[in-house]
Amino acid sequence: GREYDAAASGGAEYFRRACALQDAALELLRVAVADRISVISTQIQDALNLPKVPLKADKLEASLVYTRFHGISKRSNKLITIARRRLDALGDGSVAAVGYEDLLTLCRNTYCGAREVLLTSTVRNHMDILKERHGLVGMTRLASVFLIRLCTVETALYLDFFGDPDKRRHPRKALKGSVQTNDEGKSEEGDEDKEERNQEAAATRRQQHNNTNNNNNNNNKKKTQRKRRSKAKNREPAPKDFNPSTASRDAASPNPTTSETEPAIPGPLTTPKAAHSTSETAARIPATRTRRTGAIQRKEESTDRLGSFA
Repeated sequence: GREYDAAASGGAEYFRRACALQDAALELLRVAVADRISVISTQIQDALNLPKVPLKADKLEASLVYTRFHGISKRSNKLITIARRRLDALGDGSVAAVGYEDLLTLCRNTYCGAREVLLTSTVRNHMDILKERHGLVGMTRLASVFLIRLCTVETALYLDFFGDPDKRRHPRKALKGSVQTNDEGKSEEGDEDKEERNQEAAATRRQQHNNTNNNNNNNNKKKTQRKRRSKAKNREPAPKDFNPSTASRDAASPNPTTSETEPAIPGPLTTPKAAHSTSETAARIPATRTRRTGAIQRKEESTDRLGSFA
């Protein structure tokens, strides 16, 4: 058979065109990421007169130093992700991978240099102010808090540019009891731990709901018991030897043998006032009979006297 001829087959021409397209893609990525970061940094320096006039520390996060970079972070991250995936697909031993490695390094260096220029004067000026106002010990204490906050914000901004979006959206599954660290530096627990914690939270909510229902039932029972006790107190208890039939008969027709001082027993529906009037009536009846008997006797005596005179 015939030997393979690269020139005749056109392989060299395809390779040349592939290299040219790759260089064009790398150039577009460089302009879209590295050059844009440099342009934004220059615009911020001109607008805020940095580094000649440092910013105040309490106004740093709300200034253009962060807002402008946040504005370009999403698109830059998408382009850097394309270059990173292409580098992973080519592998470390590929000749074409060198261009992508150089591009990513250039973007990182450009970003870090721009952030250093924008923050150095402000941080140094704030440290000097703390030292003048609070001394070395006070400066150390307050500067530690300030630098921790600054590093946290800068780490989040760096991950907005160069972080892997897949890892941030879909964290890897961890074993029970293990703890992972995501791109933002925050610890993440395993899926089994999260499920167990959710079950415990659900059980706690059910227990709280049952306790609330039990408390409401107990309160309703107590209210009902208090109402019954108040009604029972308002009622006047009847005497132990109370007989409704005898009391009603005695009240209608009192017994002549009853003593004048013996009160009448009220009936089941007789109020205390009515019972008192009934007892007075029963006490007056014997006295009325006595007065009538005396009048009859006096009339008979006067009749006998008149007859004796006649």
